[in-house]
Amino acid sequence: MTRRRAQQRQGGFTLAEASIAIGLMGVIFIVTIAVFITMSQGAIRTQAQVSASMDASVATQAINADAREAVAMALPNETGFVSPTGYSAANFETTYSGANVYTAVCITKPGTGSPSTGTTITFAGCTNPVTVYNRSATGISLVYYRSDANGVPDASAGSYVWEWSSDGSISKAIIKSVSASAPNSVQFERPASSIASTEVSVKIVSGYYSPINTDTNEATNGHYTTTLTGTCVRMRDYSTTPPSTPPVTGEAWAGY
Repeated sequence: MTRRRAQQRQGGFTLAEASIAIGLMGVIFIVTIAVFITMSQGAIRTQAQVSASMDASVATQAINADAREAVAMALPNETGFVSPTGYSAANFETTYSGANVYTAVCITKPGTGSPSTGTTITFAGCTNPVTVYNRSATGISLVYYRSDANGVPDASAGSYVWEWSSDGSISKAIIKSVSASAPNSVQFERPASSIASTEVSVKIVSGYYSPINTDTNEATNGHYTTTLTGTCVRMRDYSTTPPSTPPVTGEAWAGY
């Protein structure tokens, strides 16, 4: 009996044993695939969120860089706003929850300025001549606004932030991922401050679609957005009065 049982054991697994083994392998396989899919979806979602955040940051930084070197800034409802050719200020306004939303800002750059000599500065007993540049004259105007893919103003549903210059040298997209789901995804406004005329608040909402399922049904996609709001940029050279103390040699009077 003992020898016969040993021979039976060497003959292989029983049907019940094989069924259990196959079932366990199937469970392990399914769990492994589920973990892999979940990790892949998480990576895609993260990438979408990072891309949205980077795009919004690129737009606000470009506006900030130009605003800090401006001699004037104007919103569509203000004097001094220069509309791109073929459009009026009304093309850059919309409404959201009953309030006006301005989707453009006009930034006037300083002129090249003309050097003024004859100014001196005394430091440590030494008098040195300095050259002062009058930068109060206005130069070209830059307009950042919400648009479609061709640069046509679309204040309520455009997915682009466009840059245009009054001299015709610039007409290009800054980002093309504006969240089109809300009329206030691009918004410029004056902050409540004592020097509001020299400041502007910028809001950019960028969004990317990211698949959250294995099929291609648009309904199963997620729209991931980032909002950079409350970012306030200030004109650095807003003063038109020269400082009481001249700059040191080699510097210019910003704002004069």
